[in-house]
Amino acid sequence: MTLTVTVYDWRLSLCPMSARVEAGGLGRAGGLLLGGAAQINPEPGGRAVMHMIFQRFWTSIDANLDVEWTLSRIRNGAVMRIPVGNRSRQLLPTALITGTPASYTVTPTYIPAQGVGAPVWDPKLAVAANAAKGAAVVQVGMSTLGSVLKPGHVVGFRDTGLDFVHKVMDVTYAGATATLTISPPLRRAVTTSSFCQLRPAIMGTCLDPGSAAGEDVFGKAIGLNPLVFVEALL
Repeated sequence: MTLTVTVYDWRLSLCPMSARVEAGGLGRAGGLLLGGAAQINPEPGGRAVMHMIFQRFWTSIDANLDVEWTLSRIRNGAVMRIPVGNRSRQLLPTALITGTPASYTVTPTYIPAQGVGAPVWDPKLAVAANAAKGAAVVQVGMSTLGSVLKPGHVVGFRDTGLDFVHKVMDVTYAGATATLTISPPLRRAVTTSSFCQLRPAIMGTCLDPGSAAGEDVFGKAIGLNPLVFVEALL
């Protein structure tokens, strides 16, 4: 039996004040494993985790509806695709990225009818050598950027509409090739036709959705408490 999981894109109106990615640990509860089972012992290498902090509440009607929609989705265990914010210190700074950035449309489009995702900046690097699923080392071409990736940066890989985020734990350079040691390990095999995303997203489920609802201001505005999302292994 094949489990089909819908991935919902995070509402763009609910931009967090802080969104920090942690490398996988070996004892995280929550998340969604292959087959749909949630358990405390993930695959070797652990799972990625995102910590999100938000403003006190939103004042617009649309943003408050987005909060209500999100609260219901995460309480039902929905997998959310959450981009790592472009201003995050964990990402390679924009000023160090050269060339013409590519654009893509968020896939799948927002569910339910949120409209078509707007084009977003999608700078990426070509994978320089094949690497198997589960590998913790991947090589990428750096000819257009130079030796700019450092331990602590966050990168990602995309496969047939699914996104996976990884933290760079070590990096060595040989000419125009960077060898990255990443955590957690690759969730899909990559080839020389693949790309390493410099503006990645994490797919995860909320660790404690019951505590997600924040301050309710006279029934007209509602906030979100700090949230932790644990990587969904799809």
